[in-house]
Amino acid sequence: MPPVRTIRKSYLIILLSLVVSTAGAIPPDSIRCYVWDFTTRNGLRNLITQRFTNEFEEKLAQKGFCTVLERRNFARLISHKDNEKAVQRLDGISQTTLDTLKAYDANTVVFGEVYDDTSSGEYRIAVTFQNFDNSIKVWSVRMTRGLVNDASSRERKMEELVTSIASVSNQPDRGDEKRKSFLHISRMLREFFVRAQKLNTLCSYLPELAYGNKRVEEELGVTVIAYNQIHDSLTINQSAIIQDVDAVWHNPELTRETEGILRFALKDIHSNDVFVFNEMFVKVMDINNKRIADKDEVERIRAEIKQTTPKRVEALNTKLQQLDAITNALLAKLKP
Repeated sequence: MPPVRTIRKSYLIILLSLVVSTAGAIPPDSIRCYVWDFTTRNGLRNLITQRFTNEFEEKLAQKGFCTVLERRNFARLISHKDNEKAVQRLDGISQTTLDTLKAYDANTVVFGEVYDDTSSGEYRIAVTFQNFDNSIKVWSVRMTRGLVNDASSRERKMEELVTSIASVSNQPDRGDEKRKSFLHISRMLREFFVRAQKLNTLCSYLPELAYGNKRVEEELGVTVIAYNQIHDSLTINQSAIIQDVDAVWHNPELTRETEGILRFALKDIHSNDVFVFNEMFVKVMDINNKRIADKDEVERIRAEIKQTTPKRVEALNTKLQQLDAITNALLAKLKP
């Protein structure tokens, strides 16, 4: 069990009850999507759009070609304002909500539009898969206006729509094997750096949190979850990444460089530096939740955290810059 999980368990009690499994490796090209509430063309939500949302999400989950992050499980994670929005594109979602979805490795948001085409006597239901790199794919289906209130008819149409999406998504990738491997390795290494860097930045506020200023508590908790997710993924995929580099590039030097970077990230940075912040965070939460009540002990811990945090943040920042440099050098050699 990685030491940093102590942070996650402590904070999850406060923040949420959602359970996300990271027991298996995530394929590099897998779709992990969140279905946003469908709207009318005018951006409104009603009983019909709600029914189509639920039925589409159910059929999408059943089809199995992608992972669906169920809306009912994420309701507590998404801000109240965003829950109230009739959003039709990624740029309508707040950065906080996007970060939350990314923390659970979502890479796509699905938007739906239900258009009542009175001139043709039909409803047009269009769904847009928008990836976080802003690539967009759209599918649609039509159904007779008189059948829109019939549950069986709606379900058949959503089955038809999802089947058409799956038929395209399940086509074999004709892309180059080296390109696919590079994209997978690059994403994971860069995500680890970015999330560890953000965690380090927020940990610089631990002294303030220790002295009762809780303004960063929630953001730090979300950041910890995001870091935990990429750490878990990198740990799970570590051997596979090394084997992939060895099998695809056939270069022992590149394989050794990859092993060295993963060892530096997971052993040196995670086990040594992040673990120290983990211990500090646990002590701060113990103080704030009155589990440490002795005044002398509280002041001793606060003083220690105040004194040591800046140096530890600076030391970890130096290591992260080193990690960034050697990662960029490796990726330049691996890039097809």
